[in-house]
Amino acid sequence: MTMEQTIILAAGGTGGHLTPALALADDLVKNNCKVILITDERCKQYLIGDFPFEILCLKSVNLSLKPLKLLLFIIYTFKNIVKITKLIYLHKIRLMISFGGYTAFAANISAVVNYRKLILHEQNSVAGRLNKLFACYATKIFCNFPKVRGLERYDNKTHHTGFLVENYQCKFARKAHEKFTILIVGGSQGASFLADFSYNLLSSLDQGLRKNIKIIQQVKQQQHKELAIKYDKLNIEYELSEYFNDIKAKYLESDFVIARSGASTMGELINYNLPAIYIPYPFAMNDHQYHNASYLAAKEASFLYRENEVDYNLISNLLQKVIKEPQYLKSLAQKLNKIKNEHNPKLIVELLKKL
Repeated sequence: MTMEQTIILAAGGTGGHLTPALALADDLVKNNCKVILITDERCKQYLIGDFPFEILCLKSVNLSLKPLKLLLFIIYTFKNIVKITKLIYLHKIRLMISFGGYTAFAANISAVVNYRKLILHEQNSVAGRLNKLFACYATKIFCNFPKVRGLERYDNKTHHTGFLVENYQCKFARKAHEKFTILIVGGSQGASFLADFSYNLLSSLDQGLRKNIKIIQQVKQQQHKELAIKYDKLNIEYELSEYFNDIKAKYLESDFVIARSGASTMGELINYNLPAIYIPYPFAMNDHQYHNASYLAAKEASFLYRENEVDYNLISNLLQKVIKEPQYLKSLAQKLNKIKNEHNPKLIVELLKKL
């Protein structure tokens, strides 16, 4: 494959699918490749600013067995297949990369029926339904994790590249700050639980320690006022927001993180060498968030607790150790840095050049 040709990237539904697609799109553009990113209207909220490639937002609906919704799914999928097929012939597309989501379903079908090379990207440690469905048609499958459940049959075409995130393996200067800063991010599916969890956890710390802590937290708008009142009573400095447009700046301000274990979040925290307590979203498909976080927990680079098994005394003691023992925190960051150095997302572009 010559890098002067046009490649379609398809990612829809959530930021978890879109984030790695944006990172790869930037890498491809830097290698003189033309990119068309296909996503859906739900992802518009993540598309902030200008991009050096074309973006096409298509209408799509979730798959449902309810007759009307199923009919709409079929109609929108068919329309999207037609639109993508036109793009394939208009731009002489030879290769398509799919990151998952309902929009990617139409893109995958378009690639297969038009005999174009299909590349899959699997973000999680458990393969998604779409990737399992199309794995047999794929030329290559790129994976964040070394082992992915559900893709064992395709070892001959899978490649462990590590996490696709913006500015991967760049050196970052941590911002100087007086207080130990904890970043708490839950995503759209986790902010409610983490609001209660963080308050209960911080309440268990002694007052002298709380005075030296700052919290930066993603919180739903309806919980903002209540949580602010609670933190005021605990005499804790805090910054609350429903969404951080400058999340990378927040990473540089933080010493430790409490988060859900979506692949994009984990990839960014590894990139910034930020140790974390991961509490997987319990209703994630195939429990993939638990298996994602198990990867770091097994390497003793971060911590993993199931939502229904939270022990505040145990986690409180852990947090106190992290705060009071800088060398312990540093050792966790060093383990994350070692993991980061084992990954090579730039390998994707190199492998694409050989196709």
